[in-house]
Amino acid sequence: MKRRQAKLGSIGLSAGTAGIIRAVGDREDLTLSDVARALRVETATLSSLAVRMERDGLLIRQPSPKDKRAMLLCLTPRARELGQQAELIANVELADVTYGLSEPEQIQLVKSLEHVLQNLDDFSI
Repeated sequence: MKRRQAKLGSIGLSAGTAGIIRAVGDREDLTLSDVARALRVETATLSSLAVRMERDGLLIRQPSPKDKRAMLLCLTPRARELGQQAELIANVELADVTYGLSEPEQIQLVKSLEHVLQNLDDFSI
């Protein structure tokens, strides 16, 4: 994790910022609450990070056309570029940690981890 954080830091991102960029992606209909749910963290945890991202020119908040109280998150072109770089870093790290596993084993690992996450979500209800 420290190695990944160092690599992300070299492009000017933290793990949290990279997570928000990945969660928002190309979608234009996500609120901060939606992103928090996707990342399995509290909305308050992301609030100050989103403010910093907006200040740093990575995020734009726009009023929702459906709910005037809600703000939708949109990535700037700079955030999209950094997100692509962060994705490359993540892919290298994933290749390192799954080294020696066959493709079917990697697929099964992902399915198993998704199942574990679903169980965790079910317990937290």
